[in-house]
Amino acid sequence: MKNPFYYANPRNAFWPILGEIFSSPVNTVPDKHLLIKTHALALWDVAESCMREGSLDSSMRNISPNDIPSFIKSLPIERILLNGQTAFRLFHRFFPELEKEKLCISLPSTSPAHTMPYSQKLSAWQDAFSCI
Repeated sequence: MKNPFYYANPRNAFWPILGEIFSSPVNTVPDKHLLIKTHALALWDVAESCMREGSLDSSMRNISPNDIPSFIKSLPIERILLNGQTAFRLFHRFFPELEKEKLCISLPSTSPAHTMPYSQKLSAWQDAFSCI
């Protein structure tokens, strides 16, 4: 991985969406860290490791999950927002028990490969955060 920080692709809408939702700058990695800390967000991949060619989720193979159950037990997490269908499917596959315990929301992928208009992605993400 060339950039080990989440959603580093400048065309990915994740950080612009969070920036709009929380009215926070997201131009630098320190800005992003501050947004996460200020709003008590947790950000983690469902997959700890996998093999894949390129950046498309559809090419993921030999997936090992992160230990999300232990992570969740250590924090007062009320809901889990999943960025895209791949994350949702992997979460369901590896952690079906957590779906029964926590509110899990599948959101439109912020990836540029998911060709939904930005305004629709933003609206869905705003709705998910409106109850927090």
